[in-house]
This record gives sequence, structure tokens and C-alpha cells, in this order.
Amino acid sequence: MIESIEAVIGDFDDPVRRAATGMRLWLHLSRQDPVFCAFVVRSRFRGAAVERTLALDLGAGLRSGNFTAPSIELARDLVVGTIREAQARMMDVRVPATYPDDVVRLILRALLVEERRIDTLLAAPLPPVVRAASSKAPSSRA
Repeated sequence: MIESIEAVIGDFDDPVRRAATGMRLWLHLSRQDPVFCAFVVRSRFRGAAVERTLALDLGAGLRSGNFTAPSIELARDLVVGTIREAQARMMDVRVPATYPDDVVRLILRALLVEERRIDTLLAAPLPPVVRAASSKAPSSRA
């Protein structure tokens, strides 16, 4: 899924837009796909691509002054922990359609992004995501 999201946000230059859109897509897709959501919550799996992308976006946002946090590690823990708990809630109970964006709003507020900017980011329509095909070819039986 991260490859599919990266294909959408890969050309964004602004780290805040990249992070906000990536988090929104991840949470909206988790809400729409309970099996994926449960897998991530139960396995705690994110993968190297998620960690790399998040570190790049958070680091760029902190260096540019668009995010504020004592360290990239604390910013990462805030994002990952909040998203993980949001996915656990989505796995257990039905949440309103606004829930993913509400979670992203709180994360961006915690990173001290201006409220007006948050409003603009969350008002933007989400780009469509096409799930990347598996790299493994299906096995054939004779």
C-alpha cells in the first residue's frame, strides 16, 4: 500500500502536503479495507518503505520549520502511535467518515502546523490510489 501511496504523493515538493496526504490516504484506505487494517494493527507491520517515507517527510518538515517537534524520533512516534491507535479503533468500532481526517488534523496540530494550512490540506480532494500489483506471479498448476 505504501508504494501505491508513494506513487500518488511522490511528486509533491512540500513535506507537509506529502505527510498530510499520505496519512489521509493510509487512514481512509484502512477504513475502507478492514482486512488490511486488522493486519497492520495485529502485526504492527509497517515496513521499511513506510519508515523511510515518514522519516524523509518529517525530517524535511522539521528542517524547513513547517513542523515543530523536539526531535524527528518524537515526531515519528507521535504520528505512528496516533495512526496505530486510530487503526485499532477503526478495527473495533464503526467510525464516522470524517474520522481519518480528524485524526490527521490532530497530528498536524500537534506538529504545530497553522490551522488555516490544515484546513486547506484537509479540504483538498484525495487523489485516487491504485494498489500496486504484487511482484510475485501467481503459481500455475498443471
